Amino acid sequence: MRTLYINGRTAVIKEGTSINLTRVNPFAEAQGDYTFDIELPLHGCPQNVEIFGAAHRAEISKRAYVGRRYPAQLIAPPISLRGHVTVTQVTDALIKVQFLSGYSDLANAFTDENGKDIYIDQLDGLGLAWDNHPPKTEEETTEEYILKKYAGMRGETSCVAFPIYGLATDGSTMQLMNSLIDSKTNPNGCWKAGEDNVIVGSGWKTILPKYTFRKSICAPQPYLTFVIERIINALGFELGTNELAGTWLENIFIANPRPQQEIKKMLPHLTLKDFFEEISQFLGVYFDVIDGKVSIIKNKLSSKKETIKNVLSEFTDDIEEDTKGNTVQTGNVGYDFKEELPKKLVLPEEVFEESVIKKDGEYIKGSEELVSSNQKNLLIIEGAKYTAALTNTAYNPAQIEFREVNQMGALIRNWTSMKADVKLKVVPARNIGAIFYYRYKDPSTGYDSSNREDYPALYAPVKVYQEFTYDIEKAITDGNAGKAEYVDRLYVALNTGDKYYFKYAKPTMFLPAAVGSNYNRNKNAYINGVQKTGTNISYYVWEFHEMKHCPFALRETQSPSIAADAWQGIDIKTSVEHTVQFADRAAALDPTATYIIHGRRFVCHKLELEITDRGLSPLKTGYFYEIKD
Repeated sequence: MRTLYINGRTAVIKEGTSINLTRVNPFAEAQGDYTFDIELPLHGCPQNVEIFGAAHRAEISKRAYVGRRYPAQLIAPPISLRGHVTVTQVTDALIKVQFLSGYSDLANAFTDENGKDIYIDQLDGLGLAWDNHPPKTEEETTEEYILKKYAGMRGETSCVAFPIYGLATDGSTMQLMNSLIDSKTNPNGCWKAGEDNVIVGSGWKTILPKYTFRKSICAPQPYLTFVIERIINALGFELGTNELAGTWLENIFIANPRPQQEIKKMLPHLTLKDFFEEISQFLGVYFDVIDGKVSIIKNKLSSKKETIKNVLSEFTDDIEEDTKGNTVQTGNVGYDFKEELPKKLVLPEEVFEESVIKKDGEYIKGSEELVSSNQKNLLIIEGAKYTAALTNTAYNPAQIEFREVNQMGALIRNWTSMKADVKLKVVPARNIGAIFYYRYKDPSTGYDSSNREDYPALYAPVKVYQEFTYDIEKAITDGNAGKAEYVDRLYVALNTGDKYYFKYAKPTMFLPAAVGSNYNRNKNAYINGVQKTGTNISYYVWEFHEMKHCPFALRETQSPSIAADAWQGIDIKTSVEHTVQFADRAAALDPTATYIIHGRRFVCHKLELEITDRGLSPLKTGYFYEIKD
């Protein structure tokens, strides 16, 4: 009635013992299925000795069992789970193992054999930039191939290379990578065949003989879903279902300014545990593991339903609001920006405290009097789509008008506090202007000329040239100088596929560009509500032709956007957990299903089951969160 396979062999379970199995819904908690210790006899049991060796004998070193994972399958109809077992204890008579399945199986790979956290920027097996990109065919022109490889969408390439500013070695000077320089032979764009070889950082070989990041250092920028898949593979799993595929979310890429070829050296210093948790929150997904395949599943209520009829007892446990009540679905959510953004992009909390706050559509009569009286407090209108402030106009400081502000501020669901309950370490890179030089031949005059305009480049506050290893010599001579410098933010941007135009080029040039945190609601006046100033900002390049707002702005009613498309806003009473004891022999016991108890709908947190010699016990305990209707 119960069977445990380890390494393809049937393991003998100590007679009279039960297996306590906990099945966890990965939607409710970043955990999977696991058991308490399972006792397997070794003394006098050749079947288990065949699996583990004579580990119980004193002369046998136990070191080989530390951190080792054995493929396993646990069957107790109707349950059949695949995963791994790990050794927890060895005595002179038996060996104790823990069975892990689902997300718990994946999470077990987040640490090394000594139990230390593994960091994604130190994880081997992630590969190189564009190492899976197919070679150019005879049918493809060089221009088409370059455009697809270095600026293509997720289905066309694994990495892109958009212009981006990082930080020089001094930590303050900005340094442009992937600069775009057109040639007179190709006047209509970049990412085309140029005249010079690409320079790809110290010690790199030329990766393309003719590539128009001409005389520029290349900083590859891998797509986020590509990195997730590479990490999953490096941990010994395969990618299963990916519900982000085919959505705009799969075109989010890592805004890397480092001229590195190895994928891991483009990543921040985050543990695997933190990486998966941050990605889960940012993209509104959870990771489910079945039969060695890791699926990326959108946070949503399951269409599968289970009805619990034979309830033996029911009670509730009050849980601290601060620990479970604040999620990207229900709480106040903001970005954990490392650097300070312009005040109009992220308004300080005290601005809201000192302002008159009104909801969208509640135009305040008498606002003219506020203007005429030179009222210093901002009048904020918080709407579903934007935050507007009564401020000086862009063109005439003497005039006052409503302008959009706080575009990158937190999503506020609970107005009792303006603080973010959840702060995301996955943050959008900034859009700033970069000078684009090009040469062109005027078709009307035949005159060979040159020009420059501004281009919306990205900016990530990351040192371009970074120490990745501990330098002993530096440490001896310069004290702490030998320590590697780490970044703990994951900077991202979006490839929309849109192209920006250059007005003064002849013929007009249309170039791909990436979207970060800055955006403009119209092409003529503002960048993030801030007047465009100086000669380095063009009035014409900032409009998104298809996407009229920033997808990284935290607005639930604007789509496409992270808040609207990734965070479902499922209203679950996570502050109160319902514990239900019930008897059911036939239940499929899927923790991801929606459960019906006494006519009310619940999300399952976890199920506690007992597997005896006779199989799955009908007595079960479930922990549930009620769904608000």
